[in-house]
Amino acid sequence: MRISIALALAGALAGCASASGSSQSAGPGRNPDVLTAEEIATTDARTAYDAVARLRPRFLIVRGDNHVAPTPLRVIVNDVPHANTDALRAIRADEVIEIRYLSSSEASLRWGTGYPDGALVVRTLAGGSDR
Repeated sequence: MRISIALALAGALAGCASASGSSQSAGPGRNPDVLTAEEIATTDARTAYDAVARLRPRFLIVRGDNHVAPTPLRVIVNDVPHANTDALRAIRADEVIEIRYLSSSEASLRWGTGYPDGALVVRTLAGGSDR
């Protein structure tokens, strides 16, 4: 009897765990660190920030040991650095080609220190090449 209750509980928890990650998931065969124009087009997002908040909210989570003086997530739009995610609010969702999350180590390798929470790299139609 205890075994069947334990199995039922384990099955229920597994079902809840798989359902809870659906908003974070990039879908089968997609990179979870990249948000594409095709994915954004499936939403009613008006800005790049709205799209990230709906489809990849984990991009916006502050990481690292910055609890004393948090450092905002840096945003790079068409190779131009911005201080924080406010830059995403100024970009129309239908102008986005791709938004890519880079970890702290990836961003630091690419641009040097100053990226303790990583960076969001945004490519827009205004930035040129669409792929």
